[in-house]
Amino acid sequence: MKFLSFSFSYRKEISGKKVIYRPKIPITLRRYRKQVTLAATVDSGSDFTVIPKEIAEFLELDISGKKYSVDGIGGTVQTIETTVNVTISKRKTKVRIPQMPVRVLLTKSPINDILLGGIPFFSRFDITFKENARKIILKKSTHGRGRPAIEEKI
Repeated sequence: MKFLSFSFSYRKEISGKKVIYRPKIPITLRRYRKQVTLAATVDSGSDFTVIPKEIAEFLELDISGKKYSVDGIGGTVQTIETTVNVTISKRKTKVRIPQMPVRVLLTKSPINDILLGGIPFFSRFDITFKENARKIILKKSTHGRGRPAIEEKI
């Protein structure tokens, strides 16, 4: 089946005494024969896709590269860039993103979720957040593979 768009309901979570609905989608991260399927937060405020170190270690991702400092809501954290195969699926329809660049959190952070951020996730889809309906819609971008939100200086 050809992928046109996916619609996902926000996930209900309890935070303290409050109920919060978050834009989470089911994804599978895979490297060789190891894989993990879980809910990832689609984060329009994040420049990168970020995964916790524990998941990277379970998948045996290469985390020996150059370290980067990243500033965010939890302060400054150390990360390493690596790649992982990502699959987004709903029913029988799947979208695969091979060797997607991700940043692995090396330092403790108050954020323990996988964050699907700007590079490269948002450049592959046109994403609509429907807050009042508590839905998120991913539509395949009609603009090629997309333009990166951040460009490297030469």
